[in-house]
Amino acid sequence: MIVKERKKPKELLLLELLSNRKMLSARDYKKYQNLSLGYEGELRFDAYTKKYGEKLIMLNDLLLRHNEQYFQIDSCVITNDAIYLFEIKNYQGQYYFDKDILYKVPNKEIENPILQRNRATSLFRMFLQSKGIQSPLKSYIIFIHPQCTIYQTPLNQQIIFHSNIQSFLTKLNENQYSSKKSQSIVKVLESSVHQEFLPENSLSYTFDELQKGIPCCQCGSMNTELINRTIKCSDCETEEVASDSIIRCINEFQELFPSEKLTSGIISKWCGNSIAQARCKRMLLKHFSKRGETKNVHYIKEEEAHP
Repeated sequence: MIVKERKKPKELLLLELLSNRKMLSARDYKKYQNLSLGYEGELRFDAYTKKYGEKLIMLNDLLLRHNEQYFQIDSCVITNDAIYLFEIKNYQGQYYFDKDILYKVPNKEIENPILQRNRATSLFRMFLQSKGIQSPLKSYIIFIHPQCTIYQTPLNQQIIFHSNIQSFLTKLNENQYSSKKSQSIVKVLESSVHQEFLPENSLSYTFDELQKGIPCCQCGSMNTELINRTIKCSDCETEEVASDSIIRCINEFQELFPSEKLTSGIISKWCGNSIAQARCKRMLLKHFSKRGETKNVHYIKEEEAHP
């Protein structure tokens, strides 16, 4: 049972939206690739837990803080006997350990996931102690990709490879049930999770530099056109109801420019002027709350209108 679902990382979402409307820098493109691979691996692990760990109490994407230090837990399983932490890596290819350093064949040094896992585990243990929770803690690194080989893997480091995930989860799932203790731990964790944040200037972009138009809902291509009440992609030929496309573009704009006022004029321009301002206004009135008069009219989400 997944108590806290996994969400696409904020930075990955922004890079995905930006990649449709501008050429990413080499640095940002590399970051986009790495985040995509990581998220793909986490979703693959989630699929395994849903299939082989239906009795397990699981929380994903826990951003916690202890002593002013933030730390991230990819997946956490609460059992009646212990708490299990999982650091998920979607590495593909051949790797080897040389002492405390991990290399990708032939000799490219990469970040050691054991050190990363150990830091998060230590902070998590201290976090639990600060909350008065006494429970055994077990942490594992999951190498989720089936085409990942790591030579000279250190012993006693709680490392699980793709071929062992099913049996590990199946065994963990046996005779599990929800106790008052496990439920109380879940409540503490849920109430302690911090919202994901991005460092200032982690991504740089402006409204004017981004390509205007409606990206395809399937392939992300900007080569789309309005045909009657449908947005059609000329690249993959996917069709989408225009009203759904407009709402999607509104949501994209708010993700990329959260501090900008939402107006019918700016959304019409964001859609490449392929959608008339009057139609954008109707969509905003239907799904958002109106604020202001005449030239100051803008729109906000319902939850913002009714805190």
